[in-house]
Amino acid sequence: AAAAVAALERASAAAAPAPAVPAAPAAAVPARAGAAPAVAAEAPAGLASVEAQWALWFTVDPRKGDLMAYPRNVAEMLEAAWTKGDEKVELGESFFGATVELKAEPVQRTAKGSRDVRRLRVADPKASINVAVVKGTDFRAAPSSSMPGAEVRRLVAPDSAVPVLRPASAPSAATP
Repeated sequence: AAAAVAALERASAAAAPAPAVPAAPAAAVPARAGAAPAVAAEAPAGLASVEAQWALWFTVDPRKGDLMAYPRNVAEMLEAAWTKGDEKVELGESFFGATVELKAEPVQRTAKGSRDVRRLRVADPKASINVAVVKGTDFRAAPSSSMPGAEVRRLVAPDSAVPVLRPASAPSAATP
């Protein structure tokens, strides 16, 4: 698990911060029907109507509360599984033996513990996002930035967003 954390931190650190990029319009409602909003994400006023064509998959570091984007190849695996309606993705040895459970509020599990996973749809694949986290026993994604104890964290992940996949059985206009 420590190696997985180090890999995520390296992947996040490799993404150089973009100068003054506004927070992307983030659709906090997952694409699956019946799933509740999973994170509190902030979008600048006037940009909420932009259609989000990119998915950004990231975790909340349970020790520090930092947001860490998955490497693009892992994000592609997660997006494909999410689109197919899979319940989980076994990342296996290619990603430190981690399994991601793709429920309403996804979770990554390893032999050493768990961490929150989130998927946000964004209009700009190079945009940054602001997400609320809260510290309990460890850091987790907060359901609202107004939740007592919530802290807003920023993620800049210019090469981690993947195209939103559309289910083959649904017309693209009807797919969120």
